[in-house]
Amino acid sequence: MKYVLSLLAGLILGATLVLLVLYYNPLTRDNPRVPLTGAPDASVEVFYGTAADTVARTGPAEGVFTTVPTSLEALWEPALAGTEARVLALRDVDGRPLGFGVRFAALHSGTRPLNGDLLAASVWNIHLAGRGSLFVDGLDNLWPLARHVLVPAWRADDGTWQGRFAGDLTVGPRPSHVAVMTGGAGVFAGTRGEARESLAVQSFSLREGRVQADGSLLVAIIGSTEGSTAGGRVSPE
Repeated sequence: MKYVLSLLAGLILGATLVLLVLYYNPLTRDNPRVPLTGAPDASVEVFYGTAADTVARTGPAEGVFTTVPTSLEALWEPALAGTEARVLALRDVDGRPLGFGVRFAALHSGTRPLNGDLLAASVWNIHLAGRGSLFVDGLDNLWPLARHVLVPAWRADDGTWQGRFAGDLTVGPRPSHVAVMTGGAGVFAGTRGEARESLAVQSFSLREGRVQADGSLLVAIIGSTEGSTAGGRVSPE
């Protein structure tokens, strides 16, 4: 019995030390902000609230966040482990409706917690009313979010965190640390560009599986795809 208790104590101590090393690792840092290439008059920015603007959301049955609506089935298939799907209403900077977006995110194989890389592959399918559609393929690093929000909530007695954390999520897939945009239909047809997603978190509850945050996605048009003559000024107006 003494051996079992000693073993358990050693495992708990070891796990605690690992968490402390990950949390206070001096080699980790917040995601850098990288300017996009496109000109201001050839860009579009959409905004959303994770609570107010989430039309539907689902993910793993044992995931951190609850489904929206609660009657929606969780993703239980093994092939979708670590995947989240969300439908969001999108607005402009003044809160006026622009359209909607479907966002998929899944844990990336390049995740290396010791290096401060908690990576997720993200894909946006965005439809803007009267404008058209576009696609964004991104790579996000969620480690700053985990370090500043999730871990403090986990350490709190009530499992909640309140404060303000703001930062960029996007770190790729391009070497310049930006996401890739491909135009779909309408004014975006035949265009290509870069994108960057940001998130500002106000509160988070582990017990309720809910987060209060405001997000934005900035897309810059940098040219046309091969064989296309599209390109030029694109705005959400």
